[in-house]
Amino acid sequence: MANPNEPAPASRVTIQEVADAAKVSTATVSRVLNTPDAVRPELLQRVQEAMRELGYRVNRSARGLRATRSVQRVGFLFSSIQNPFFTDVLGGAERVLLAQQIAIVVGNAQNNLTYEQQYLELMFEEEVSGIIVNFVSSSAKHYYDFAERGVPFVAIDECPTGFVADSVVTNGRDATRKATVHLLEQGHCTFGFLGGPPFYWTAREREAGVVETLRLAGIPDEAIFVENGDYLIEGAYAAANRLLDRVSFPVAVVTCNNSATIALLQAISERHLRIPQDVAVVGFDEMAWTSAFNPALSVINQHPYHIGAVAAELLLSRMRNPERPIQQVMLEPELIVRSSSLRPE
Repeated sequence: MANPNEPAPASRVTIQEVADAAKVSTATVSRVLNTPDAVRPELLQRVQEAMRELGYRVNRSARGLRATRSVQRVGFLFSSIQNPFFTDVLGGAERVLLAQQIAIVVGNAQNNLTYEQQYLELMFEEEVSGIIVNFVSSSAKHYYDFAERGVPFVAIDECPTGFVADSVVTNGRDATRKATVHLLEQGHCTFGFLGGPPFYWTAREREAGVVETLRLAGIPDEAIFVENGDYLIEGAYAAANRLLDRVSFPVAVVTCNNSATIALLQAISERHLRIPQDVAVVGFDEMAWTSAFNPALSVINQHPYHIGAVAAELLLSRMRNPERPIQQVMLEPELIVRSSSLRPE
């Protein structure tokens, strides 16, 4: 039993803190720890001085475990486990990686930048061979800072404009365009889009697919209603209520992701509105229950399992050949039409 009169031990200094103090990358610190003869003398001195000043201590037990571990590992870091899209992506990546005897270290950032950074540091310290990542941040600088670590990675679902790296995304603009064309064909005159935070590329693309299609079809702006949530159910629910407060019925609504779909359905139910008579719905993302919902929901299916498999193959390719050209993969989603968006008989 610990002595309550003894002071609590200080938190362990991380490799990242040493790297920041020495103004080098974590990869350089790792080389100092493992292969110091391969490090330039001036860098070796800077890192060793930073270690002394910070009181850095090597975790011998962890290093011993790594030295004896035969299974290669990669990281999978996603923004929120609340979103089943990412667990399905993980399933696809897992199938590919396990076939190569590679284990996955999973991190859930809970849409929190601090948690995200902590998970990244843990993955770097565990010396994962690569990372599949969906960042909380949409900042290109955040992506560049991460890329400078030198660990192979593949970005999924989101990649900032102007940032070039291995990535797997969905053609969200074309997906919502197809959904909007379908709703126009059903004879709707009033339209809504329940979107996500505009600072995300994915949110902007999905909104553009709806709005541009409606304008090209001659729908006036006063018949187009857009409300943005935060990619989580709580924020999407507030946005859904704002949207339903503004529109005239009947209205046709496209959502930006599965959280927005759930939030919209809740708001519709609470107002005792009918689907599709009052609100026609096309949701973004297929879920296990959408075909069983009454009425069955029309959805845009991104096939997240396939996204995960493609991302894993891309990461393996980068790990095997670090010098190969960047590959940015854009996958085409599928529009599945069911009762929720069809004209009532």
